[in-house]
Amino acid sequence: MANHALRANMLKVDISPRPEHLQAMGSAFGGADGFRKVAFPLHARLTVLDAGNTAVIVIALDACWITEPVARLFQEQLAPAIGIPAGHILLCASHSHTAPPLAMDDAYAHWTQWVLETLRAAIPAAWAGRRPARAGAGYGYRFGVCFNRRLPQADTRTKFVRDHIEGRTNPRPIDPNIGVLRIDEASGKLMGVLMNFAAHPATLINHPEVSPDFPGFMCDYVERRRSGAVAAFLQGACGDILIDYMFTTLGAAQYTGSLLGKEVNRVLDDISTSERFPISVLPRQYKLPLEDMPVEADLAAWEKGCDEYLAHAADDPTLLWVNGLNMTEYVSAETRIAMVRKLREWCDWVREHREQIAGVKDCPYESVAVRLGDLTALFHPFEAFVEIGLELRRLSPSRHTWLVGYTNDCKGYLPTAAEYRRGGYEPKSRRYARDLREQPRNPAENAAAVFLANALEAIRKVTD
Repeated sequence: MANHALRANMLKVDISPRPEHLQAMGSAFGGADGFRKVAFPLHARLTVLDAGNTAVIVIALDACWITEPVARLFQEQLAPAIGIPAGHILLCASHSHTAPPLAMDDAYAHWTQWVLETLRAAIPAAWAGRRPARAGAGYGYRFGVCFNRRLPQADTRTKFVRDHIEGRTNPRPIDPNIGVLRIDEASGKLMGVLMNFAAHPATLINHPEVSPDFPGFMCDYVERRRSGAVAAFLQGACGDILIDYMFTTLGAAQYTGSLLGKEVNRVLDDISTSERFPISVLPRQYKLPLEDMPVEADLAAWEKGCDEYLAHAADDPTLLWVNGLNMTEYVSAETRIAMVRKLREWCDWVREHREQIAGVKDCPYESVAVRLGDLTALFHPFEAFVEIGLELRRLSPSRHTWLVGYTNDCKGYLPTAAEYRRGGYEPKSRRYARDLREQPRNPAENAAAVFLANALEAIRKVTD
């Protein structure tokens, strides 16, 4: 029988875009000028955990997202160098809105290929450097750094709130928990830490300077105070959660990152570690149902709402609401008008591709349940709403449970049934990003319940 004696290593490598990469890039969210310089470095942080019978490598990436084809390419090229299954390499994007995505679009392909080459050079060293280790999990708590951005209105609409002062009035939940996995050398000296927290890193959007937003500054805070240690960030159920000070400054991202890092630094001293650290990895393929096809009456009503907005927007630049969606006041009226025109074009797009769209009934996805001692982490590709993460933790048989999104792909928002019915931006987000290849419509009303059942099944199996 395996004794589960742990060997581990953590390694940090710089993946900041070089000048030649920046020349080709746009902003991850469509900024007019794209990225122009690196304000603060981006990193990939590799965590190798090997219990003898099973090993897993978690690569925490300062990237906005990673596409499924890129993740598969990375896994296929990295796994042979160390002899573990490709599915045991997990590529987790932080979702920083001031970091580029890892994708093979023309704008990002050069940087993405360079990141792959960087990781291909780093992973043999990360694997060879694993050594006897100890690990243990705990939780910290931090209020006052994020808010639920979906504010219910008296008229049944849901407002997408960007201002944290207004967000503080929202009765809907956040998750103040910071999951912490401490990894020690056999001597007890800190080797590194994995951290799980739920909030959109959107302090800056459409900004010309590359940075990791609060996740990078959170890691940096811990690393500066724990000499020689590596701190890696894993994004939680942040689908409806915003970090404070959206649309502000890099300094604000540093501030919120330092508040979170300070709590992690405090918690580390309270966590006990053990060299006996069983590891199990369970990749599973699932499907989520997609919403029904819109009928012609739905399309006509959507067009009417867009037309009414466009008829008045030029004369009234304060107009923000269209078809139950409130656009940001932080962009110009001209930009909002362009956005509504794009939303109206969605109707023509649906009519043109109706046959192809109707044939796609489900959204296939992979989740990977990983047992790490008394911690179980469920890695998945969605932007899950915070209630899903809270409910998973409540129902999980594990002492510690993490929900880690943006892993090996990014398949968009996953709202609860109640929030799906309330409408607003997230349940309609596919109307902004149309993709015939996989997911032309949003997840259905019952998709979150299906996801939660799948997640619990996987957690129970991996912890048996």
